Amino acid sequence: MPNLAVITSTKAKPGIRDLMGTRAIIMGISKIEYMKYKGIFVPVFDVEKTLIDFAYCKIVLSKEDLGSLIRAIDKRKPNKYLKRCRKALNALYEITAIN
Repeated sequence: MPNLAVITSTKAKPGIRDLMGTRAIIMGISKIEYMKYKGIFVPVFDVEKTLIDFAYCKIVLSKEDLGSLIRAIDKRKPNKYLKRCRKALNALYEITAIN
């Protein structure tokens, strides 16, 4: 089991590698978006998922950062993610309630 995950937007052959004495899994992603966070642009794979992650982890964004993030998202996408999560949580609840 690798100890480190390296996600890159450059072309890299995916797989498990030995990097500086630790095992790492190399993964590539094709689409990168940038969001402004604390004055710098941070590369993210999915802006909508990042917004949900900020809320889940209770990370407070400045009004400016939140505004730029909300302007960048597709308004329907977070609802699709949350709907999928609700279905998964309901299924998990039903399984645990049976046992």
